[in-house]
Amino acid sequence: MRHPNCTAFRGTSQAMHLSDRNFDEVIEVAIDELPEQFLEHLDEVLIDVMDLPDKQMQQEVESTKHGLLGLYRGIPLPDRSVNQIVEMPARIILFKKNIERICQDRDEMIEQIRITLLHEIGHHFGFDEEDLEELGYG
Repeated sequence: MRHPNCTAFRGTSQAMHLSDRNFDEVIEVAIDELPEQFLEHLDEVLIDVMDLPDKQMQQEVESTKHGLLGLYRGIPLPDRSVNQIVEMPARIILFKKNIERICQDRDEMIEQIRITLLHEIGHHFGFDEEDLEELGYG
């Protein structure tokens, strides 16, 4: 997921900065706020945190280093086959520094992580960016 106004938030002095442990706690709160029907499918998806996306990730989604909040890596559910061997589990990566950069308080961060997770879970269900935009998760 890309933040639509990423350049407006660069270097903001009001950005939040959390320890890794506190960031993980905020992620847990955001996960707890997800709709039940989404939680069922998160059992098979790893949620990882990286400070920033690497160049390959940026190129993959045509985003800047500071604009990418989350990324889905895996085979979407509709594209899977019973005969297919899945070597790696599906994975959602949250980019801590980018999320911190655009959030001014804990509640805003929880909401942003919740929205980002819903967006990336949408990719897990096979939705593309246009589909997610229409659903309000763009």
